[in-house]
Amino acid sequence: MASEIVVISPETHKNTKIKTNGTLEFSADMNIVPVVMPEFANVAASGPIVFVRDAGDTRFVAAALLGFEQGENLFFHDMAWQGTHVPMNIGRVPFTLKRVEDSQTVSPALDMSHELVNEEEGEALMNEQGEETEYFKRVNNFLGTLFDGEIASQKFAKALQDNDLLQEFKVYIEQADGRVRELTGLWTPNITKLQQLADGKVLEFHKEGFLAAAHIVIQSMTQMTRLVKMKNEQAGQIAVKSVRIEIIDPNASVVKS
Repeated sequence: MASEIVVISPETHKNTKIKTNGTLEFSADMNIVPVVMPEFANVAASGPIVFVRDAGDTRFVAAALLGFEQGENLFFHDMAWQGTHVPMNIGRVPFTLKRVEDSQTVSPALDMSHELVNEEEGEALMNEQGEETEYFKRVNNFLGTLFDGEIASQKFAKALQDNDLLQEFKVYIEQADGRVRELTGLWTPNITKLQQLADGKVLEFHKEGFLAAAHIVIQSMTQMTRLVKMKNEQAGQIAVKSVRIEIIDPNASVVKS
């Protein structure tokens, strides 16, 4: 079903309710999801963080890798989330932010087509006086944190790209039958180039929180083996023998001329 994103207003959504006892089943076929800097440490405690190019191939986006193949989310199993942290871009659903027409501002919005949205049960967005409920105020705060995180993450990714600090890699997944699958189009910070940054740039990156974020992303790569363990446990057998990461060309430039 196509999304129907509508900016939330007291008039339009005075009777709208959100089922809060629903599961995260909608995420079952998501093998990758964008994540933001404020949650990097929590995401990395459960799984790998990678960079991918956006649809326009013009910039990089940080994302949590949830599975080895399209349509596979190893973190959603037996109708429950298996990690210690739900990525904010999953936790926000069915809410999002939408740019207001003829404006540079964004406002809280709702996917009216989502199964959690109804008028019969759940948490109300507005009270009888047409004012925001405490539930909706918490949602607004969450969306504000997510929005600020996305701005910070865009700055972080741009800084890595502008300073030629990203390197492309492949993941080779050896299956039980001996076949080897490849994951491509993934990028990670180059630790060698980070260590070679000029002192002034190091100070700048430190103050922005970029150095800490880069090291969290690099360290999270060790969680690839956790994905193997999760996949095998969920399959009830050895489905994946091993996983190997190969840097394609550590000297290749990501800076667009």
